[in-house]
Amino acid sequence: MLSRDTWFYTMVEDSDNPDIIWANGWEQGFNRFNLKTGEHKKYLDFNSKDNFTSLTSLRLIRDRDNKNIFWIATWGDGLEKFDKRTEEFIHYQTSSDKNSISSNTVFDVFEDSRGNFWVATDKGLNLFDKNSSTFIKIELNGARSIQNIQEDSDKNIWFATDIGLIKFNPISKEVLKIYTEDDGLPGLGFFATARGKTIDGELWYGGMNGLVRFHPSTLLENRDTNRVVLTSLTQNGEPIPTEKALSRLKKLYLSADKNLFEFEYIALNFTNSFKNRYMYMLEEYDRDWYDAGTEKKGRYVNLPAGQYTLRVKGSNSDFHYSTLEQSLALEIEVERPWYKTLIAYLLYIVVIAGLIFYIIKARVRMLERKNAILEEKVSQRTAELVASKDEVEKAHQNIKDSINYASIIQEAILPEKTILEEYFRDNFIFWQPRDMVGGDIYFVREVENGNSIIVMVIDGAGHGVPGAFVTMLVKAIETQMVADLNSQTLQPSPANILKYFNIALKVMLKQDKKSKSRAGFDGGVLYYNRETKMCKYAGAKTPLYIIRENEEMEIIKSDRINVGFPRTKIDQEYTEYDIEIERGMQLYMATDGIVDQEGVDESRFGKTKLENLIQDISNETMDRQSEIIKREFNSFQGDMEQSDDVTIVGVKF
Repeated sequence: MLSRDTWFYTMVEDSDNPDIIWANGWEQGFNRFNLKTGEHKKYLDFNSKDNFTSLTSLRLIRDRDNKNIFWIATWGDGLEKFDKRTEEFIHYQTSSDKNSISSNTVFDVFEDSRGNFWVATDKGLNLFDKNSSTFIKIELNGARSIQNIQEDSDKNIWFATDIGLIKFNPISKEVLKIYTEDDGLPGLGFFATARGKTIDGELWYGGMNGLVRFHPSTLLENRDTNRVVLTSLTQNGEPIPTEKALSRLKKLYLSADKNLFEFEYIALNFTNSFKNRYMYMLEEYDRDWYDAGTEKKGRYVNLPAGQYTLRVKGSNSDFHYSTLEQSLALEIEVERPWYKTLIAYLLYIVVIAGLIFYIIKARVRMLERKNAILEEKVSQRTAELVASKDEVEKAHQNIKDSINYASIIQEAILPEKTILEEYFRDNFIFWQPRDMVGGDIYFVREVENGNSIIVMVIDGAGHGVPGAFVTMLVKAIETQMVADLNSQTLQPSPANILKYFNIALKVMLKQDKKSKSRAGFDGGVLYYNRETKMCKYAGAKTPLYIIRENEEMEIIKSDRINVGFPRTKIDQEYTEYDIEIERGMQLYMATDGIVDQEGVDESRFGKTKLENLIQDISNETMDRQSEIIKREFNSFQGDMEQSDDVTIVGVKF
């Protein structure tokens, strides 16, 4: 049974059975009535996400291409698609996806004669593609709230909005006219459900200020364009003296030390002149027209020497701009400064040529004297070098043996991959030092009684032997850090871990602003608890790359501050990010060695190439990804030397 205060906004007769009526309204849900049997079914279930959950909906239409499909504009639950054969609903709601609907408050939905599917919301207009289920945002001159939609007899679309009644061309996607109170509307407060079109093409609108009706063909459009004239020329607010009146001025000369000017203008249109709009550009300086809106002034400063043409065009109240002949045109010539004249350049050439001649002459004399001295010294040194050759070779071999042993030690402290395999479905570690020992290192540690894992990638200052010393220092701190984590002295927080390393390095190396120690590192810390599924990240100049199941990449850019180094504050705080875990998600941490690598064409591998590479190979197994990264890196490097240590760690949930 229906009560006296039952409000229905839309009723649609069923295409197969005229006794069945479909209806929606204020706090009524979605309904089917059988007028013959009296049967009534309400589709409303707040506890089922698969059913209709919107208490209030404002518009109901039948699909133009499929008579079994209905579209429902709801108040707060987005756009609903209903198939009467299966009685199933599909919900279209706003999300972080750029192709989702603008808002869940949908005022109206309309399918025009060309098949365009328009959706009006309180946060703008959407054009919906039924095939791809995507929404395209349409800009309507700043209109925010779109109350309802209609199509006139000429197939133009009319939108009732918070800035007025908009006439729109659906082919060119441009606003043809905005009608406001200045054009006769009683107000801008339109009702979403109060719109209609008569048989003869008259449009009706209801709103808070009354009822409006009109026939679009009777609305007159101002197509007269008008001339634009100059009304003011100043420099820093002071008028520029001219020999002619501004309306007759064709050319303006500016000195090199006063290469600026301000200008004002006006279009000679006095019908709703407050709606006149303007655009201007300085040819040979601007790339495109500047849209000044209703502003009637402009300014240019620090103009280089040269010749320009200032052009200004204006529109009438119906956005018809002046023709080229009616537009303002003023030639501007800026004088060259004395030091950029032809005579100055010739003087520069003479002075530089004389200076070069003198330098070459003096250099030749000096080299002749040095050559004589060197010839004598060479003969003496040759004998000394022959005697010390064996000693140098022996010392070189000792150093090489020491570095080889240091390399064995460094590789021995690297963790086994088996720990990663207990926490992640798949993983890889690509570690390639520039020299036999390096400044890159990675750590994998279990904490919290084997329930959590911490993965760290560290790029220590320097490479080779200096870098290796930094990694050993960091390893010592890492061992103490793990002990503090297990004793619960330190919380398992990536941001706290970076802060812990920063304080330890600065205290151990006595770093302050005057310290000569430049030790420190960039790096990232990943924390994952497999029981709570909690995942966190913090980084110091080390981004985290995230690939989700839809293969879209998300990048956590991390803080732009190092760990250690004199310039880093001892109480430096680092930003921590929570990561929502999804099955199939892949995370990557990389040092900057790969992006800074130079190729044979002297270009850098770069961040973009790395991001694209990770995204392209994300469907491969982790071992295969590691092989591809190594192959691409070595191919890009070619015959060039490796410029830095390279470390990349990837894991898959």
